[in-house]
Amino acid sequence: MKTLLLCMLLLGAPLAQAADRLTEENIGAMYAQLIAAAQDKNVEGVLEHMSDEVRIRIQAPSAMGGDMEMDKRQYRELLTQGWDGVDDYRLEVEIQQIDITADGQSASVRDLTRETLRIQGSEVEASTLETATLQLLDGKVKFSRIDGIIQP
Repeated sequence: MKTLLLCMLLLGAPLAQAADRLTEENIGAMYAQLIAAAQDKNVEGVLEHMSDEVRIRIQAPSAMGGDMEMDKRQYRELLTQGWDGVDDYRLEVEIQQIDITADGQSASVRDLTRETLRIQGSEVEASTLETATLQLLDGKVKFSRIDGIIQP
């Protein structure tokens, strides 16, 4: 099993040119860009890695708001509101498995996402098991679906 731990400092440079197929390298680079944007609390920077038709489904304990299903607009609202009162935000993504289709136009990625946020001096941590579907759209790696299960 391949494990890839990405952080803000890793692979932060944007992709130099449009890709003609998905690879572990351009998927890893996209994740690094996404992480950097998230740690900067840059909502539009995060959303640029999502297709316009992206669907995001999160299963969460009821104490954390319960299950949610969102489109891109709803996810924008969630990020904007969620990061509004956050003093510090850290994100780590450990990619556990990447399965790329034979034609290189889509992939499934399983990962463990760890978030740490500081709100009014208190630190909150959450871990989410995610399965993401990626597509190559106009030469760019984009999320088309994300299914996450927040770990208690």
